[in-house]
Amino acid sequence: MNHNESMAYLMQIAKYGSNLGLATVGNLLRRMGNPQDKLRFVHVAGTNGKGSIVAFISSVCIGAGYTTGCFTSPDIYSYNERVRVNAEMISDDDVARILTGISVHAQAMERAGEGKPTVFEVSAALAFQYFYERRCDVVALEVGLGGRLDATNIIKCPTCAVITSIGFDHKDRLGDTLSAIAYEKAGIIKPGGTVVSAAQTPEVRETLIRVCDDRQAGLTFVNPGDIDEQGHDIAAQRFDYREYGKLAISLMGDHQLGNAALAIEAIEVLRAKGFAITDGHIREGLGNTRWAGRFETLRQNPPVIVDGAHNEPGAASLRAALDKYIGSDHHSVSFIIGILDTKDYRGMIAQVENLAYAFYTVTPNNPHAIPAAELAEIIRKQTGSANVIVCKSVDDAIDSALNTGKPVCAFGSLYYIGEVRKRFVDQQMDSVYLG
Repeated sequence: MNHNESMAYLMQIAKYGSNLGLATVGNLLRRMGNPQDKLRFVHVAGTNGKGSIVAFISSVCIGAGYTTGCFTSPDIYSYNERVRVNAEMISDDDVARILTGISVHAQAMERAGEGKPTVFEVSAALAFQYFYERRCDVVALEVGLGGRLDATNIIKCPTCAVITSIGFDHKDRLGDTLSAIAYEKAGIIKPGGTVVSAAQTPEVRETLIRVCDDRQAGLTFVNPGDIDEQGHDIAAQRFDYREYGKLAISLMGDHQLGNAALAIEAIEVLRAKGFAITDGHIREGLGNTRWAGRFETLRQNPPVIVDGAHNEPGAASLRAALDKYIGSDHHSVSFIIGILDTKDYRGMIAQVENLAYAFYTVTPNNPHAIPAAELAEIIRKQTGSANVIVCKSVDDAIDSALNTGKPVCAFGSLYYIGEVRKRFVDQQMDSVYLG
C-alpha cells in the first residue's frame, strides 16, 4: 500500500474502537516475530506529564549519542509524529511499508479468530517494528491509556518504569478512586523492575509502594524539596536539583520542574544500568528539550499560549502557570477551549473560570468532541458568564480572541492545538518536539 492507502487503512480499523487487553496485540506481535523483545525501554505511565517526560529523556539520550526511539500519542499535525528516531519522524514510505505487512497479519488473525487489532495496537506494533529495524539503543515509550492493559505493556521488564503524577482521568475505564487508577497505572511495573515516580498523593504513594513490594521492584520518588528554583522568565526556568546545579528548561510551569526532576531520576537508572550519560549530557539534554503544545508561547504581545491540558489536574497546572507568568487578575485572559466528552470538562472549566475575560468554544476534530455550541451552553450555566462565544472554526476563535487585546490561551484538547500553532509557527522552521 502507498501512504494514502495506509492512512485509509488506519481510518478503516478505527471503527474497532479501543481495547484494553494484551491478547490481540500479543497475537499480532507474535506473528511479526516479537520485535519488542529485542529492544530496551523506558516505559512511561501516569495521568499528566507523560509526553514531557518522554521528550526530556529522549533529548538527553540523543545528546549522549544513543539511537533513541520515541513513541507518543496523540499527534498534533501528522500520524508520523507518534513514531520518531533521534527526533526524526518515521517517513510516509516506512509507515506504508510496515502497515502493509501488519494488515496481512491482521487479516490472518481475523480468519483464525485471534481478534481484530485496533488503531492503537497497530500503531504500537508499527513502532516496535520500526525501532527494531533502526536498531534503537533505547526507546522512550508512552502508555496510551492506563498501564496494566495498555497495548504498550506487552513489553517485558523495561530498563526503567516511570510513573508521572497521577490524578483523576478516564474514570470510566480506570476506576473512580485514586488508588484504583494508580493500580492500573502501576501495571507497567514488572517483577524485579526499577521504578521512579513523581511525588504523589498519600493514597497513590501507598498503592505504588504496595505494588513494588509485591513485585520486588525498586522504587524511588522525586522529593519536591530537592527542587530549588533559581529564577524564570517567559523563555526559561532555571533550577537546581540535588547535586545537579544550574539547570534550565524551556518548558514552562512548576509542574515541568517536577517532570525534569523525574526525567533525571530515570536517566540515573539508565546510567546505573550501563548507559554512558554524563552530567553534561543531562544539562544539555534538558535545556534542548522542546515539546509542542505544553504551555507553549506562540506570540509575545499580546501573549498567545497553547497548552494540551485535557483533564482537571492538567487544567490546574495550566492555571498555576498562567498565574505565574501572565498574572492572576480576574477576567484577564481570553480562552479558546475545545474539550472531549470523555473528560471532566466541568472540573477543567472550574480551574480557569474566574481568570476568564471570555471563552471562545471550538469543536476539536475527534468523534468524542463536545460540539462548540453545547460546550458554550455548559460554560454559561456553570460560570454565569454571558461572554461565551461559539466559533465556527479555530481561525474564527483566534481572530475573535486576539481582537480583545487580552492574553490568549487555547487549551482543552491536543486534537485542535495544532490548528492554533499553524497560525503562529513557521512549519518549515518548526522544531516541534525535540530541540
